[in-house]
Amino acid sequence: MSNPQNGLQANGLSTHHITPQARFGYIPGLDGLRAIAVLLVLIAHVGWSHIIPGGFGVTVFFFISGFLITRLLLAESEKKGGIGLKAFYIRRFLRLLPALYLMLIITWGFMAATGKSPQPGEIFGAFTYTMNYHYAYLGIHEGTRSAPWEHLWSLAVEEHFYLIFPLMLLFVKKNWKKAFKIGLGVCAVVLSWRLFTHHGLGAPHEYTYATTDSRLDSIMYGCLLSLGLHVWPNHMTWKKLIGFAPLAIATAIMLFTFLYRDFAFRETFRYSLQGIGLFVMVLNLMFWKPL
Repeated sequence: MSNPQNGLQANGLSTHHITPQARFGYIPGLDGLRAIAVLLVLIAHVGWSHIIPGGFGVTVFFFISGFLITRLLLAESEKKGGIGLKAFYIRRFLRLLPALYLMLIITWGFMAATGKSPQPGEIFGAFTYTMNYHYAYLGIHEGTRSAPWEHLWSLAVEEHFYLIFPLMLLFVKKNWKKAFKIGLGVCAVVLSWRLFTHHGLGAPHEYTYATTDSRLDSIMYGCLLSLGLHVWPNHMTWKKLIGFAPLAIATAIMLFTFLYRDFAFRETFRYSLQGIGLFVMVLNLMFWKPL
């Protein structure tokens, strides 16, 4: 009987730090990626957004969230025979909601003290994880007027993902190949939707940038990496995507998305190309050992 470990090594996947198949446990390298994403966002928000791609930092967070949540759900399903949906939602609730509400109450108090209390729509959006759609509403009806807590748009997208994605995994009944195909379909549909909303409906930047239906693929590309590795841990495809040449191509694609400033491209294809680039880059981060 062949040793699966040897098969993994032969196809360019080192299992020294992480296995392709979903497992519980710490993943080296992702903390550094998170740190870079945080720096991009922070630097952009202090006035350097015209130079530093702060929005890309959010895209990186989306990708990591998709990868990690998928890996954990797959590991739970394989180890325990299924996904505990109730327990998953409770964990998400305890991890996010208390800290969010505390922040909202404190900042609301500061705003009230300075006579700048948020509008009812802004309050509703912040407390119900719908700030991304309120942000889009402002872009459609009031131009570029900013709103308190508008940065919560990304948290809303992630929360919507947490609500929907486990249900999709339950729907496929452990047919992870089917889940992978559905994920590919989601990425294609979301790109098509962005093209339609931008070119057909004339949706503003706030809509294509922040709404769940327009940005879900940024998370789904991370899900696809986790699903793909779990389903095909020994597949030769991974060897073709690991190494200097594929990493250089992925880096060039990423640089192109930063430098090409065409507005229509940035509202539509940019997020898809960045998702593909991150797919290859994170794969290499985990499995390429150049030395």
